[in-house]
Amino acid sequence: MISIFQNFKFGIYLSIIVITTILIFEIAILPNNVYAQTTSASCTDSLVTSINSSYNGPVIVDSYFTDSSSSTGTIEKPSKLEIGPGDGPTTLAVVITNRSQLEVYAVTGFLKLPNGFSPGGISANRDQLDRRGGIFADFANPAIASYGGTVGPAETITLYFDLNVLDTATVGKHNAQLIVKFYTIYSQAGCNSALIDVPFVLPGKVILDIVSTNQKLSPKSENAVNFSIVNKGSSPATGVVATIVGLGDANSKSSGNSGSLVLQSSSTELVNLGSSSFNVGTIPAYGNTTLSTVIFPSSDAGGTVQNVDIQLSYGNAYGYRQSQTLSTGLVISPTPTDTSLIVTTADNTTPLLITAGTSQDVVLDVLNSGKTPLTDVIVTLSTDTTSLKIVGKPKWIIPEIAPGESQQITSQVFAATSIINTPVSFLVTEDYIVEGEKKTETINIGGYVAGTIMLKLYDTQVSQQANQFSVVGNILNQGSTTGKFSSIELVLFSPNVSARTNPVQPNGFTSPGSPQTSESKPFANINSASGVNPDHTNPQGSQQTSTSKKLTSAPQYLGDLPDDSTIPFSITLPPSQIIPGTYPATFKIVYTDDLKKSHEVLIDSHVTFEPPQNNLNSVRNQRSNTDIPIYVYPIIAAAAVGIAVVIIKIKKSKSKSKNNYNKDDIVSILDDTSISKSD
Repeated sequence: MISIFQNFKFGIYLSIIVITTILIFEIAILPNNVYAQTTSASCTDSLVTSINSSYNGPVIVDSYFTDSSSSTGTIEKPSKLEIGPGDGPTTLAVVITNRSQLEVYAVTGFLKLPNGFSPGGISANRDQLDRRGGIFADFANPAIASYGGTVGPAETITLYFDLNVLDTATVGKHNAQLIVKFYTIYSQAGCNSALIDVPFVLPGKVILDIVSTNQKLSPKSENAVNFSIVNKGSSPATGVVATIVGLGDANSKSSGNSGSLVLQSSSTELVNLGSSSFNVGTIPAYGNTTLSTVIFPSSDAGGTVQNVDIQLSYGNAYGYRQSQTLSTGLVISPTPTDTSLIVTTADNTTPLLITAGTSQDVVLDVLNSGKTPLTDVIVTLSTDTTSLKIVGKPKWIIPEIAPGESQQITSQVFAATSIINTPVSFLVTEDYIVEGEKKTETINIGGYVAGTIMLKLYDTQVSQQANQFSVVGNILNQGSTTGKFSSIELVLFSPNVSARTNPVQPNGFTSPGSPQTSESKPFANINSASGVNPDHTNPQGSQQTSTSKKLTSAPQYLGDLPDDSTIPFSITLPPSQIIPGTYPATFKIVYTDDLKKSHEVLIDSHVTFEPPQNNLNSVRNQRSNTDIPIYVYPIIAAAAVGIAVVIIKIKKSKSKSKNNYNKDDIVSILDDTSISKSD
């Protein structure tokens, strides 16, 4: 009995020892069975255990470029984005699945990028990265992304790495290395890490464009048209299908089947006689392909530009089906014809010069330069501004113009003074019928509105200051614009000037006996050569006569001649002694108009000279000293007779006084004495 009890007690002890040993073993061994690494080191350490067959942590599922930035988690999968070399900032999405049997949390990824890529966003800030610890001893300048939530077994999250795609990047496959660090319930004091390869593809992008290789199409004829589809992107476009879906303007309507597409609008009609759908296939990166069809423009489309809309369906860099519609243009040449209706100014003046402020005739030539008669010709003249009006006939109807024949049409236009010095245009519309087909053409005739300059002279006279003579007056511009850079010149002025015939004695004095007339000299020598005394007096014995003298002057600059304004002028004459009177004169005025064209005007006038009053008195004094009128002589004789009578009476009176002499009268004594002395 005792033996049995002892054996039972020994068994209990043995069981306790075995269970304790198993528990200790499980605690020590279980984590190593779950993870490929058991390190509980700090996350600042750089040691990482590579993935092996027994690894049970996060693994890479997918990677692609997207437009979602700086966000990480189990959100809805974003769209994949086409990215090519040199596109700059973008986001690389790395999809991770938790292959562990335990929940993990605080997942952080450090992505070492290959050549052609650089970190972007916060990863490019070295100050933030350096504070994360020694991981950068192995990974220099990585891109970083993190997720702070919990990831259960078999759950998937996406880490979004901000980076830059450089110009040196190449389209195709690339490989990056990712250190992923995370925590579990068994590594709260430290963290677990794994070194994982991340393959990704730089897909490039598809950029399609379309151009027409035909310069111009001819109306009323079949035209082979080529369209070039160009892929300007870095990725090939696959499975390309092109379809012509529009011809003509925006209001066009299509009808017909895939082999013929007709579009009609209010202004044009185009017919596609060739194919409208094309199975292109693949257009390589930076490559192109050509589509060919046949288009027939009607005569109404002549001289216009028409749109061509082509719809493209293709696979992009990820193989996703895309669709877009591209437009290009077609230039339709003017409708060819054997006739040509030409409208020009009658004298072929270009531009047509219009004078402002007056009604002016405009004469146009209408010429049929072709070989076919033109019938029902209607020519309409109009303007593009309210300041230029057609005040005459605006429309002409010509029943027929034979080949080579021309006809003139005349109208009147009026230009307001507000558009002086302004270019204008006349719109000429031509409607006619040639070979049963109606034609409409428009042309523009350029014109220029100019003002008028009308000059008159007023108050022209000779002004005298001391011995200097000048022709003065006023110029009035009665026109509507300013004459520029003007000058005035006296070209003809023949006043009477004083001249002398004085004999010259050997001693230098003049003699009244020898009538010698001085010869006419140039203006500069009139004072010295003609013998004229500047103080208007004649030497003793001189004889003064008058002669006509032609006087001119050099041009004198005046400047601008404003419209409705008066400008004074003064022309200094050469030294001369002008006799008062009114004399004809001719002036030449030179100026330029608004078009800088020079004009020369000759104006005939009359110049009056009236000397100052003091000069007239001097002349009168000279005449009183030299010429005594005949009626003065009787007055002098009468005065002499009167004086003689007075003298006789005085003598008789003295004789009577002597006979009545009184010696006591002192006065009588004095008179007596004086009388006796005089006797």
